[in-house]
Amino acid sequence: MDPTGKSDAQFFLAESLFYARNYFPAQSAYQEVVGVGPIHPHYDDAVTKLIEIYGITGDLEQFNYYYNNFLQTTRSGSGTSALRVRYALGKTLYRQGKLADAKTMFADFPKGSTYTNQARYHYGQILVKEGFALQQAGDQPGAEQLYRMAIPVFEDVAALPVSTEEHESVQD
Repeated sequence: MDPTGKSDAQFFLAESLFYARNYFPAQSAYQEVVGVGPIHPHYDDAVTKLIEIYGITGDLEQFNYYYNNFLQTTRSGSGTSALRVRYALGKTLYRQGKLADAKTMFADFPKGSTYTNQARYHYGQILVKEGFALQQAGDQPGAEQLYRMAIPVFEDVAALPVSTEEHESVQD
């Protein structure tokens, strides 16, 4: 525990900058947190946000560096922090138009995670986008198959419990 509160102050400064969409100053602030290492109480959150920032800004080299660094410091690939990073990676790949890679991230996302609702929703979105692309290419049967695959995915999302603002957003 940090009796001075410096650890919290470092992290909350970074968070404030991130949510104000000041990504480059936020990046620097998160890097200070990460620089302390896994002993920092907000290390996992800071790495996750750096991954998200690099995904938003398109810095794939740094994105991959922090993602791989995180995987090496995480004991289990199924823990909350690991799932959070995996979800951030899927979102980044989705934003970059790498639908097949994003689809892989979201397709087998474990049920019961805080990120399951959003991951399933994005998976359904990808199926619809792929279906639309096939339809535009003249492959109506292939498009219809993907659309049919998307329906139960969205039904799952609608049936999942809602406990966060993000869950509510994708359920709508």
